[in-house]
Amino acid sequence: MDAKVKKKKPNFFTAFFQRKKSGNDSKSSTPLSPVLPVLDTTLTILVATIDGIPAPGLKGALGGLLAIIRGVKLHNQNADALQELEAHLKQLIDAVLTPLKNAGSKALPQSLQDRITNLVTHIAEINNEANALASRGSTGRFFNGTDDAQVISGLNAQLRECLDRFMGHAESTVIDRLPRAHAAFNSKTRNSATKCFEGTRVNLLRRIFDWLDSKDYDEPRIFWLNGLAGTGKTTIAHTVAERCHHQRRLGASFFFSRDVTDRSNSHLVFSTIAHQLATYSTVFRTLIAQALESDSDAGHANFHTQLQHLIIQPLRKLAKTTPSVIVVMDALDECSQEKDVADILKLLATELRTLPFPMKFFITSRPEHQIRAAFESELLRAISKPFILHDIETSIVQEDIEIFLRHRLKEIATELSVGRGDWPSKGQLRILAERAVGLFIFASTAIRFIEDENYDDPERQLNTLIEVRSSGKNDTPFDGLDLLYSQVLAKAIPETAAINRREQFQVVVGTIILLLDPLPLNSIEALLQIEAKSARKALLRLHSLLAIPATDAGIPRVLHPSFQDYLTSPRRCTLPHAHINPLEHHGRLAKSCLACMSLSLKRNICNLTEIPTHNSHVKDLKSRLHAVSTKELRYACLHWATHVLKSQSEDLLVAKAVEDFAYSHFLHWLEYLSLIDSLETAIPCIKRAQQCALHIYYSALPFVPTDTILYKTYLSDLDRSITLVAGGERLWDPLLRTIEGHEDQVRSVSFSLDGSRIVSGSWDFTVRIWDSLTGALLNTLQGHERDVKCATFSPDCSHIASSSEDETIRLWDVSTGRELAKLEAHDRDVTSVAFAPDMQHLVSGSEDATVRVWDWRARKLLATLDGHDHYVRSVAYSHDSTRIISGSEDSTVRIWDAREYHLIETLRGHTAAVLSAIFSPDSTLIISGGDETVRVWRASTFEHLATLSGHASYVTSVAMSLDSTRIVSGSGDQTVKLWDALTYTLLNTFPGHLTAIWSVAFSPDGSRCASGSGDRTVRLWDTSTETRSISWTNRASYITSVAYSRQGTLIVSGSENGTLQMWDASTHLPIAAIQAHSREITSLTFNHDGTQIASASGDRTVRLWATEDHKAIVVLQGHERLVRAVAFSADGGRLVTGSEDTTIRIWSSKTGDSLLIIDGHSSYVMSVGFSTDGSRIVSGSEDASVRVWDSSNGLPLLKLEGHQRDVMGVSFSPDDTLIASASEDKTLRLWEASTGRCLQTFTGHTRDLRAVAFSDNSKYIATGSEDMTARLWHVVSGLVTTFEGHRGYVRSVAFSPDAQAIISGSEDGTVRLWDAQTHQSRILESHSSAVTCVSFSRDDSMAVLGTKDGTVQLWSMISGALLASLAGHTRYVTSVAFSPDQRHSASSSADMTVRVWDVVSYTVLHSFRAPTHVVTRVAFTADSTHVISYAGDKVELYSDLEFGHARSRKLNGHVGNPVADVLKSYDLAEPWLSHEWMDHRPHTIWTPWEFRGHVWPSHTSRVLLASNQDKVVIIDFQRVA
Repeated sequence: MDAKVKKKKPNFFTAFFQRKKSGNDSKSSTPLSPVLPVLDTTLTILVATIDGIPAPGLKGALGGLLAIIRGVKLHNQNADALQELEAHLKQLIDAVLTPLKNAGSKALPQSLQDRITNLVTHIAEINNEANALASRGSTGRFFNGTDDAQVISGLNAQLRECLDRFMGHAESTVIDRLPRAHAAFNSKTRNSATKCFEGTRVNLLRRIFDWLDSKDYDEPRIFWLNGLAGTGKTTIAHTVAERCHHQRRLGASFFFSRDVTDRSNSHLVFSTIAHQLATYSTVFRTLIAQALESDSDAGHANFHTQLQHLIIQPLRKLAKTTPSVIVVMDALDECSQEKDVADILKLLATELRTLPFPMKFFITSRPEHQIRAAFESELLRAISKPFILHDIETSIVQEDIEIFLRHRLKEIATELSVGRGDWPSKGQLRILAERAVGLFIFASTAIRFIEDENYDDPERQLNTLIEVRSSGKNDTPFDGLDLLYSQVLAKAIPETAAINRREQFQVVVGTIILLLDPLPLNSIEALLQIEAKSARKALLRLHSLLAIPATDAGIPRVLHPSFQDYLTSPRRCTLPHAHINPLEHHGRLAKSCLACMSLSLKRNICNLTEIPTHNSHVKDLKSRLHAVSTKELRYACLHWATHVLKSQSEDLLVAKAVEDFAYSHFLHWLEYLSLIDSLETAIPCIKRAQQCALHIYYSALPFVPTDTILYKTYLSDLDRSITLVAGGERLWDPLLRTIEGHEDQVRSVSFSLDGSRIVSGSWDFTVRIWDSLTGALLNTLQGHERDVKCATFSPDCSHIASSSEDETIRLWDVSTGRELAKLEAHDRDVTSVAFAPDMQHLVSGSEDATVRVWDWRARKLLATLDGHDHYVRSVAYSHDSTRIISGSEDSTVRIWDAREYHLIETLRGHTAAVLSAIFSPDSTLIISGGDETVRVWRASTFEHLATLSGHASYVTSVAMSLDSTRIVSGSGDQTVKLWDALTYTLLNTFPGHLTAIWSVAFSPDGSRCASGSGDRTVRLWDTSTETRSISWTNRASYITSVAYSRQGTLIVSGSENGTLQMWDASTHLPIAAIQAHSREITSLTFNHDGTQIASASGDRTVRLWATEDHKAIVVLQGHERLVRAVAFSADGGRLVTGSEDTTIRIWSSKTGDSLLIIDGHSSYVMSVGFSTDGSRIVSGSEDASVRVWDSSNGLPLLKLEGHQRDVMGVSFSPDDTLIASASEDKTLRLWEASTGRCLQTFTGHTRDLRAVAFSDNSKYIATGSEDMTARLWHVVSGLVTTFEGHRGYVRSVAFSPDAQAIISGSEDGTVRLWDAQTHQSRILESHSSAVTCVSFSRDDSMAVLGTKDGTVQLWSMISGALLASLAGHTRYVTSVAFSPDQRHSASSSADMTVRVWDVVSYTVLHSFRAPTHVVTRVAFTADSTHVISYAGDKVELYSDLEFGHARSRKLNGHVGNPVADVLKSYDLAEPWLSHEWMDHRPHTIWTPWEFRGHVWPSHTSRVLLASNQDKVVIIDFQRVA
């Protein structure tokens, strides 16, 4: 071989082959391993799976690998290696095939293509090497002998390397999505990053390293080094980090800095640490990447979630033998969110102990109060090792400082040829060290001052420091440092300096120390509008205090935070011309930012096309933005508001600048923020505009309410925009935010006293904490085993108390989310809990009818208050903590002495359960809510002052503003109402929730209120007192009951607002809506022939209705409380009802007379039914029993016991052999009707059952539940299927006669029709003014609309005004049309009529009745003289429209030339609406959710939307060229 040719290093196979040639080829008699056939099969499947997947070369490479494996002998001794190889191949399947299959026929991303190419190349190299060796080895075998295990081992090693490369790239891509700060100890952004000088800090470092190196698992996980400013904490932290880094033990480091935004942001701490941990270890990287793949938003969550999801949960999967990992956090006190610091520490203390291996945190900080208090808490003391740096013996620290000074001054002497070898003297050195008073920052600053080349005289500089004497008082540890800073500044800017020099220092240095993000020198000059190079001049001779860059494009920084502290403290900085007043300088920066924006911002700053385009679709957006944007403009746009707030200024110039900006450039600012991808963080409420900058003008502005300053100010910007012709709002919607996250009903909401947070309790067993401004989830508290009924903050915001159906009260630490205690004594659901304002005690109310008082800190029950006769639903304290109030289902409010624990007074007046009762914040009033009213009482005399009426259902919650001027109430009618507490008048109504509201709360400042609802949301409302006109047509209302007629032709539903709705069962279209009752309808049923409907109601009546004309026939009265259930006998002659008065009544359906009263249940009767033969009645009750009665005399026949809670539904099977019962104990029970024996207990529902029904063939049962599902059961085999889709409790179910369909009614306001075979559903749309069809006049000046309630509406497309609403049709309108001459319109309806209208006089001209079919379409002939109607295959022609004797005739074949005005419409499910006209270019706008619905584009530039809220909206896309 040529000596110049470099030999290739042999890989595993080459080395192995050479060893085999020199060894023996002995055969083994070891039994064959069973592993290889499995491995062969695995790889064969893998190779076959590659077919059809776009991965060139991969199949061939894996096929070669299969051939190698088949050439290996089977031995037990290589079984472990083969199993490892099989695991690697399975890993290959997951890693490679999953992204390939997901891509399908789509082009693969380039990054994935590159990774696959590299993988194929690597596997091919393995194959080539093995084949080459095999060709030189034994014939017919790749390898022989017992050394095959080494072959497999080699394959494992190389295949593992392949996978590591392939997967590592994928994981890195995921990890790189984590938001992070450049805060590592070795980051380029850190200035003067140095470690401890050699020979200094020896004992301290040894102590720290001993802690780091300890193998003791119980060693404290946190080392807290605290010390005053300048004591060298950061240098020590850097030394620790560097040492651990060299030892491969540094998992992560975060060096805080107050003057760098990302390095002072608490929300970037744990995401940054997670990113560094992933870089530190491939094992960590894989685990963290998996966590991110399962929760892609974890990196943007609150820091508690980040720590849990990105660090703790992934690393819990590691073994106990995992080596310890070190994390260094320096200058924790420089975190800008001070309130988060203690929370971070408590979280670490809570979570670190849960890891199986030691992860240690080395933390440094100043001894600030909140940090010191956290470390002194019991939680931190148990897991931390504190060390106070400034308590080290002074002589030791001084010796270390002398070592440092001696060495550095000798270096200066050598480099600058100073002295004759005797400089500095021992005396000078000692004096300088003494002046440091233990502060290393003094020593380092002194050295920089002495060697400053701007003075070029180190000896004189040293003498300056030595000769000036201090006052000698040494009142603080910083006196010496302050003197040093004063000396440097006096030298750099003497009092004799020119005024402009001193002003330059103030302006430039003040800016540098107060900037919220660092800026280069030239950007500072541009922002301040000062001359070029003037900033550098201002910093002359300040190199010992500031890091001054070599070029003007570099960033100047303060070398140590103590200098900023000195400059901004008037007590410490005694040089008048040097002191920086933060308030004044923030004001100056605010004005500079506003001026910068006013000069640079304009509409369409990047000159984008005037057709709004998504930012991501503008290919050259980056270059366009670079051309017009500067660092100072970006800074100004991001931070101007913060500077205004920090200035706390009453400076009229600042106020004027803000006003001018708001009137001239507000929208331009939003546009720029969109372009730099910062709109979401700057203004969360305009999040949608993030995607397209110009939609600030085109989409947002047209929908701004017209009576607002914003709209009026920027009205001129609408000249060239899309305009809203009709349907807009006059004022802002009071709904500020909808917070989603709970998985079940929200039963409780409460604000923290500082207003920053909201706590909510839910039936999903969780308590959640939210940011009250952004709606962001801050923490989820888990521990309760059943529904959470109440959650509230302690007055100092540090604790949360929650109560639950699990009969416990739990106490939580707000900062960590840790459960602190569980209080147990109640023996039923704990419904309410409240802290005493003085924080001494806690009160709770329960379904056990008691009120209990606790010493919550001692976890001790103090008293039990008895007296209520039913469930206690609400408890609260008076403001002075001396009285307790409770509200109960016994309809009373009770006042108790909170110290002596006796009853003071009982307030009576409510006619039903009192669900909420409170004292006013000033303790002068009592507010209670129940029945349908809010009542106000005088707290001193208990006099009833007022009853606030207006809710249409029970009042569930009341709250009062802190100033005691307003009351807010929530109700089962899905509304929040705001009342004036002085005049007792209604101020506002806030609709929007989809189901009942369970809790309301005021923010401390009274500007907002929160509501929690059964629709799983928390909503925030603006409570400003101006009454708004809120469109609320056809709000969703609870569906409480549904029924199917036995003929299968009709469906009926009843709702919580008393409305009875009928549908055609074949067409699924609404027939009629009847306001049947004044309160909720609780139950509905058809008689046997379908001619009558019976409805029971909360108004204590039962009413009978004719299905033909929808008129009332008879009213049954007699029950003393709410009627819960009604059923017809099979012959239709009798009715049975059950009531909350605990009685059952039998009535004559003809006369309405009460025939029999049955009394036997001990609580509410919730359900009743007749047997098919009419001889028996079955009833279910809140007393948990099912009873069977003789219908002729009311005598009890059977009592069926077994249910553990309320029985909500009962039914006889149609063959009278079975009884089904549904209960709140979550079970469905099947009983033998003759004996009462329980035959089956079906489980499956996860929450209370509310309804049950049999199919006509008696084989199937349907149930409805609070788990929001309906279920279908076979009476023998059990569950058949689950119907999912409702978003509220399913309150009622019924079968169609043929059992092929099931209907369900829900608290989400919908009736769903389910196909029993396919399990698909459709929602039956309610009777409303929703638009069904639209037609435009030929010139587009008018539109005619048909609606569901049968009205025909005429709209002006020019002004957007409703011209007329034409009544006449009795059912929904199926079609409308305009005549070509625009004088008439025609409409057809499901009432089988066609009407012709005069569009000038708004009167009906003719009405024609279709004989057999519903007319589905109408049209005019081209000459406007005839109307043509289409009904199935029947076509009619109506003529002589101008005259009263218009004629009609049937048409066969061709109709002539009608004007077919059938418009194509579509549903607007997405927020973006596009319209293409004239120039055939699509014009797009974003629409708010309340404006979305059915879209009808006109012939020209206008589009009509019939919104989901029954609003008509007209949008004009016309543009000025």
